[in-house]
Amino acid sequence: MPTPGERLDRDPAGMPYKPAGRAYRPSDIEVVDGWNPRDMKSAETLKHIEELADSIVARITSEPPLPALIYPVKIKHYRETGRARLIAGECRLEGCKLAEKRGYTVYVPTVDDLQDATEVQLMLTTMTDN
Repeated sequence: MPTPGERLDRDPAGMPYKPAGRAYRPSDIEVVDGWNPRDMKSAETLKHIEELADSIVARITSEPPLPALIYPVKIKHYRETGRARLIAGECRLEGCKLAEKRGYTVYVPTVDDLQDATEVQLMLTTMTDN
């Protein structure tokens, strides 16, 4: 039975299901410098991250609490090392980090459907998500 606020998707037959994913602390997700084609230092992007942080705080402090993000970030989880590498969703991740800096405990919802993706497929995922 889903819990209140739990995100559900639909399978091809139309039945609800819970997508595979994990919840990480923001600092546990590795970000590769220069991976995101977006200018993460621009005033527009920084304002967007501030707005995301406000939304995240509102969601996690609501009653009942909701997941921090409506759309999980995409990661590649490396089974051998346990590392999680961000593929898409750097602004959302930075919003989670900012909410955590404000004193909130945040868990980042992730989707890891990229387990067997090549570097080219990972880059294409990043580009299409932006």
